[in-house]
Amino acid sequence: MKRAYLAFFVSSILVLTVSVSGFGQESVFTGLRSDMARAKWYFSQGMYENALGLYLSAEKKEKGGDSISLEIATTYFELKEYENAENWYQKYRSDTNHKMTAGDLLKYADALTSTKKYEKAIEVYKEVLEITPNDEKVAEKVWRLSNIQYLKEDSVYYSVKMALISMDGTQYSPTLYQDGLVFVGYKDQFGGLKRQAESSENLFKTLYFAKYDFDTVQSEVHLVYSEPETFAKNLDNKYNLGPVSFTAQQNKMVFARNGDYSKGQGSKLQLFFAENRSNKWAETEAFPFNSQSYSISDPAFSADGTVLYFASDMPGGYGGTDLYVSYLSNNTWSKPKNLGKKINTSGNESFPMIHENVLYFSSNGHAGLGGLDIYKINLVETSSAEVQNLGYPINSSADDFGMTLNPSGTAGFMSSNRNNQGLKDAIYEIEIDMQTYPLVISGKVKYKRLGWRDTDKFELLRNAELRLIDIVKNAQITKSQTDSSGNFQLQIPYASQYIIEIKEERLGELTVSLEIPKNKDGNVQYDIVVIGNKQENDDVVNDASQQSNKPGQ
Repeated sequence: MKRAYLAFFVSSILVLTVSVSGFGQESVFTGLRSDMARAKWYFSQGMYENALGLYLSAEKKEKGGDSISLEIATTYFELKEYENAENWYQKYRSDTNHKMTAGDLLKYADALTSTKKYEKAIEVYKEVLEITPNDEKVAEKVWRLSNIQYLKEDSVYYSVKMALISMDGTQYSPTLYQDGLVFVGYKDQFGGLKRQAESSENLFKTLYFAKYDFDTVQSEVHLVYSEPETFAKNLDNKYNLGPVSFTAQQNKMVFARNGDYSKGQGSKLQLFFAENRSNKWAETEAFPFNSQSYSISDPAFSADGTVLYFASDMPGGYGGTDLYVSYLSNNTWSKPKNLGKKINTSGNESFPMIHENVLYFSSNGHAGLGGLDIYKINLVETSSAEVQNLGYPINSSADDFGMTLNPSGTAGFMSSNRNNQGLKDAIYEIEIDMQTYPLVISGKVKYKRLGWRDTDKFELLRNAELRLIDIVKNAQITKSQTDSSGNFQLQIPYASQYIIEIKEERLGELTVSLEIPKNKDGNVQYDIVVIGNKQENDDVVNDASQQSNKPGQ
């Protein structure tokens, strides 16, 4: 997969990838006469697609030497085409007697992890540890893959499904704004030419906005989205715009955009600020630590806009892109501070987001399921807190990143390329179970005959036996009984998927699905209504009061 966000800040000379043939090519390639020399130059600039074609051409002509398969493997790795990377790493190991460096072995093991070849990945990670025995992050990856089941234990706390946004191409890094989402997508036009096909949506991105609301007509409630529209078009330039972050009042924002082009340096991503003036966004200033020597992207504001987190490959980091923080005091931004080795690794850390003193971010350097995973850490307790992987289904063997949450923390959105063979990113809706356990639920069990459908008449179901069944474990967890007034009480010990089996002398055995609200609320009452007729039990429905988890609330 060709990850756009990596091109943003690992090597953000994005303009060259499509325009190098249009200007200065002779001067750029002075002295670079061979395919290999040109390929190495392209690779050094992060123009991996260009480099790959030349590497493959050199390999076919048998002019690349013993290392050509390793360079092809590394290029596929940077393009996130992990199956191809794995194959070429294997070819290099089988065709040569050269030993791979710890860095190359680490990429090989990461590629194996992303293709879910966990046992083989463990073997290669252990080879890395033979070279660098004190590498705690690699040791953590070995432990995590050896105990991969722990990342799936909490899957019942999360619900993830693709957002049905009507727009072709990659969409990622969603941010809540007013009654919708602002996100990054490919530009429809460049240089007056309209994009015609998926293959031509190479590099240039901009911001879009789509409203969302609940569809109450469908039997299954879900979000529906308006047709995406270009957002803050006046802030765009001819290259890339986004991602973006807003203050809580949504009257100020910080956004990433390509800076000016510099010969030899290209056009790095930089940060800029804007204010909403008369319903139009106006750029106010540039971040004072922008540079033509390194990229800064993925901004994340604190609620009041006085703290700014971002990702950068500026010198002095731990490798790849690191996360930094800067503070606003007396209208001046402080010098960026690296968030330290507990958070940053030799890999890439990116897409920070702050929610109630918890930092969420993506990384391929920490132990995970493969590719970029989403992690969190409590910033108030950083001395004792540990980085936590959010586990499945938030994370997958693909790239998972760009998470945003509503104020209550019960719902939000994220980006992932887990579908479409990893070829493009899409936005996913998230629901998070914030309920605390054990949870006691109570209410009444009622019975309504089929012939009473036109009335509100119910009969209380007295002295009925209730059994709580965990359908994930296929086991009875607890049981209870209604009293003489039809009242019941059940204790839910932990988060899972449940049904309630009801046994009553006249009605026999019935089954009720149970949906537990994801918000903490001790006042929720469940009315279980059994509908039947004189001959047989028709069906059973659960009319438990529900709480909305609309992402914006």
